[in-house]
Amino acid sequence: MGAFEVQAMPACPWDLDGDDDVFVTDLLLLLGDFGSCSDSPADFDGDGCVTVADLLAMLGNWGPCP
Repeated sequence: MGAFEVQAMPACPWDLDGDDDVFVTDLLLLLGDFGSCSDSPADFDGDGCVTVADLLAMLGNWGPCP
């Protein structure tokens, strides 16, 4: 049986621009990848595509990062 490595989720994955808050620029980055089924950092739920579920996750975490 092989070992596997569990990667921790970043503290604030919805902060796509790295400025310690989730605001309009992050939303624009997500919308730029919307519908994309490639390796996007905006695919928060890990289903392989940037969808409405990812948009709702971002909006649910709107504001300053913890």
